[in-house]
Amino acid sequence: MTVKADIFDLDGVLFDGVDLHFKSFNKALSHVDEKYVISSADEHKFNGVPTRMKLKKLTEERGLSVEYHQQVWEHKQQFFLESISSMGEDAHKIRLMSSLKESGYKIAVASNSIAATVEEVLARKGLNEYVDLYLSNDDVTHPKPDPEIYTLCV
Repeated sequence: MTVKADIFDLDGVLFDGVDLHFKSFNKALSHVDEKYVISSADEHKFNGVPTRMKLKKLTEERGLSVEYHQQVWEHKQQFFLESISSMGEDAHKIRLMSSLKESGYKIAVASNSIAATVEEVLARKGLNEYVDLYLSNDDVTHPKPDPEIYTLCV
């Protein structure tokens, strides 16, 4: 079998945004009530989980009213995009992707982030010109760890 493409995750692979996601989500939650802010000790329960699933979990575990979900989601996205606005290119990853493209590989990104985040991070890191396809949380019914996003990439 010949490898024809590489599929990369965004967060934690092409970009280390875990802390930025965590801080942005907590900032959005604090606008509703500080009691919903997630402690560092509980961060592992929410790491890598799409924002809407985090909100559902907070409703189930802490009683966050569903009426706040959209507001928190929108604020979290806004705060996150603001936090990456000064991010610069990543020369190491540009060299890697350039080398893969020169070798004839197709490059895909499969992310649990929303499309706007994927687009913005790829642009800021200088990687968008190397990516043939990206899929986001917006493109799937079942987010990772479900394999749906990878099946769609292939």
